[in-house]
Amino acid sequence: MLLYTFVYMKSIYTWDDFKLFMKYPHLIGHLAGMNDLTAVHSKWIHDAHDGNTDFSLMACRASYKTSAIDIIGGIYRMMKYPEETMAITRKTYTAASEVVKSISDISDMPAVHELMRFAFFADRNNDIPVDCDWKFRTRKEGKLNLSIRESSTPECSIEALGLDSKVTGRHYDFCICDDIVDINDRLYQASREYTKLMMGEIRSNVVKKTGHTSIIGTKWARDDAFDVLEREGVLTTDNIYPWQKLPFIPIEAIDKARVSQSPALFACNYELRYDSGSDCLFKEPKKGAWDFKHVTNVICHVDASYGGEDNNGITLLGVLPNEKIMAVGFKRSGHVKDQLDFICQMMQHYGAKTLYLEDNSDKGYTGDSILSNSIAKKYGIWIESYHETMQKQNKISSVLYDSWNKIMFADETDAEYLCEITDWNEKTKGHDDCPDSLASALLRGKFAYSGWKSLYQ
Repeated sequence: MLLYTFVYMKSIYTWDDFKLFMKYPHLIGHLAGMNDLTAVHSKWIHDAHDGNTDFSLMACRASYKTSAIDIIGGIYRMMKYPEETMAITRKTYTAASEVVKSISDISDMPAVHELMRFAFFADRNNDIPVDCDWKFRTRKEGKLNLSIRESSTPECSIEALGLDSKVTGRHYDFCICDDIVDINDRLYQASREYTKLMMGEIRSNVVKKTGHTSIIGTKWARDDAFDVLEREGVLTTDNIYPWQKLPFIPIEAIDKARVSQSPALFACNYELRYDSGSDCLFKEPKKGAWDFKHVTNVICHVDASYGGEDNNGITLLGVLPNEKIMAVGFKRSGHVKDQLDFICQMMQHYGAKTLYLEDNSDKGYTGDSILSNSIAKKYGIWIESYHETMQKQNKISSVLYDSWNKIMFADETDAEYLCEITDWNEKTKGHDDCPDSLASALLRGKFAYSGWKSLYQ
């Protein structure tokens, strides 16, 4: 008869330590240097992972909800439920894979790896056989599978899913849906409906009947997926965390966000409420690939910022053969002179030679700076400066409104640029640099009815 002798070693952890980590899993984050996690994050982790019914939570930006619930929560879950399978679902598979990679990287940190080793192998005396260790049997993009799992399933311990993934035939014990509602749901009804459809598919068919789904994120529109969860009672007011309920977010960060974002966008991102209403003029912007082959007469317009609360609205427009207008827009913070290289590079990329720039604020100094830029000189960029006399609100509500249905925005247009336009109404004060740039580009580049200008002089 063979006799096996195991050599044991004391762990750096004890069962008392382990119980503390399980009670306050945010402390696992502290082992990985994520010291901004607090006791409230432990509550979120328990609520999301330890229930047996679907759960939803909304928390503002900069609240570390992904770090806590997805990443540290994923490690917590592997230690507590090592035989179970978990899917991390985000808007895209790529975004979900990045979260899975973060879990993998943090699990490799010595202090975290040893805590997991303790969870899997320690005896009641806090001893671990020296030859016992764990690893990820499968470790590749979007997939992690624990070596200590005895269950054999097609699904791994943790897998990435996107709303752009094929989910048919996949079944998990638990799924976390993180930020599956995003800025595209604010802009497009079709995106909102698709998100709701996929969320229902995941909850009904991808997660096992014995499992549950947790949906976390931020509200973006009045009738988005969180609206469904609120009506069902899955999302309750107790689990809605605007910035005012999270004292660990510095007030300086809130002030900075309030200055840099439109009031409607700040309300969504930080106060978790939807402010835009039926008085907004610009809805459902059309998008597609920039048609380099057919677009002609490309011009650029910059609504320049000289510091303070304003941003730089950067617009490039061109003519398409079907009398449509091709557009691409960017929103950039800071002084316009810090964006000169970017502006010149975008003009070169899209084939614009003429830059329209209002000279009201700086008497043409910015135009002179651009003309002396090395990229502008090399490419032959020409400045058309002008003195604006048309009232901004009138310009946007007439010129832009009249052309709105003709405009096709390039796919790479900044979402924040589009949001500033779709959030705009005639009562908007400030945070209108992007709609002003687009309206001015339409007017100055002669894409729009020139009579508007004389009507509002």
